Amino acid sequence: MFSAFQSQAAQIVRSWSLEEKVGQLFILAFPGSDAAAAQPLIERYNLGGCYLSQDNATTFEEARSLTQAMAEIVNQRSNAVP
Repeated sequence: MFSAFQSQAAQIVRSWSLEEKVGQLFILAFPGSDAAAAQPLIERYNLGGCYLSQDNATTFEEARSLTQAMAEIVNQRSNAVP
């Protein structure tokens, strides 16, 4: 039997469009060091993740800041999951 968490997660996934479900299967790279470059992909396709490289951040602090900015984009979505 589903726990309360599993039931809630299943309900969220059921509410996603087919594009959003497929988007969860992808981890993509994006150009630059601004989260805005990844925003359209996150918002439209509900990406499973983003790959950061030296093109995106050259220090741990830059990577942390960029990751936090992308998390804010995700958290603005309805039915957001981390």
